[in-house]
Amino acid sequence: MKTWKCLTLRKEGLPPNVLNEVVKCYPPFSEGSGFRHESRLEAQPCDTQTSSIIDQLLGILSKHGVPRFEGWAPGSYYFEAERVYEPQDLLEAELLLMVFHSNEIQFEHERDAAGRLILLPRKLKRDFVVGSIYPNHLVVSDKAMKLISAEQFDGIEFRSVASPAGGPIDPSQVIWEIWSSKVMPKMVITNQFRIDDRSGQLPFKDDYSKPIVILDPPYRCGGEVHYRRSDIESCEQFDVAMTFEKFKCDHQALVVSNRFHQFCEKNKIPLNVVPVRIDPD
Repeated sequence: MKTWKCLTLRKEGLPPNVLNEVVKCYPPFSEGSGFRHESRLEAQPCDTQTSSIIDQLLGILSKHGVPRFEGWAPGSYYFEAERVYEPQDLLEAELLLMVFHSNEIQFEHERDAAGRLILLPRKLKRDFVVGSIYPNHLVVSDKAMKLISAEQFDGIEFRSVASPAGGPIDPSQVIWEIWSSKVMPKMVITNQFRIDDRSGQLPFKDDYSKPIVILDPPYRCGGEVHYRRSDIESCEQFDVAMTFEKFKCDHQALVVSNRFHQFCEKNKIPLNVVPVRIDPD
């Protein structure tokens, strides 16, 4: 795993001795001045030199008690990072979490009386294989469904996707929602949970009826999913299961086995996944 990093320094109101130390470490921060002036330094995942400079700057700011602030405040800084997983990280992961798919085919996510997602006309490209219906409902083509079904993966279910009028869909537009009746145990990092509410992120109070996010500053996409080893071993065998929690959405997320992910990769059914962490007891 590599890390993208970005440091933004608000120089207005910063003590001169701190600014001098910062500039000594990274001279370009001497440029610019005045109200609301910011200087920004970004390190791409492979840029180890810039990443090292950012780490040094963070050490200086921490030593002098300069506050980290997400909005704008004079004499403060903002630092954010993002995990960038490499193919080997995914290959080594026992389980993987399905995250938001880059191919979102439809924002509308109504369901019919039978609970089926409704596909609107002309939303699919001719060569559609896999994608999502907002916010994170994974759907695959009929061809991909038959290919996956032939492998008899444990726990996977396919729900038909309906047309707006409830009638038959054009055969070229037949797609299926991936689902599972198997449910994961509860995640173990509830101390990092926050309720994702319209009014903001609220403290988690054991209410699993509402969507949760995992706070993990400075990572802007949140924290990783963690399970306890004994909890995983107590589950039935599965290749596809649903999280117990409503994760980042008003519905559960999919967790898949490495075997399932590798099969999809081999057969050009691209999934957006991140590693699941399994902690020892």
